[in-house]
Amino acid sequence: MYSLMKFIFYLVRNSDLSVEEKFRKGAIISSAAFAFSHGANDAQKTIGIICLFLLSAGMLQLSPSVIIYPPLWVIVLCSLAIAFGTATGAWRIIKT
Repeated sequence: MYSLMKFIFYLVRNSDLSVEEKFRKGAIISSAAFAFSHGANDAQKTIGIICLFLLSAGMLQLSPSVIIYPPLWVIVLCSLAIAFGTATGAWRIIKT
């Protein structure tokens, strides 16, 4: 990683300030992607609880192999909720 950063800095050493703006936008995009992937990984526990509720309420059916397949909307909502929490709460962690 260090060598990659040194190489990138070497490539942009004579660039104007617009390169800094591009790096800033890239950092924001990669941070958003990181927050979503973090939410997607940590959301599995919440997805399990919601699927258990949906199963007990009769709104979700078991597959023939007795596996619960969560609906896509449950996966997306749980991932977005945790990503939102990571994105908004991370600023406090970064400041400390």
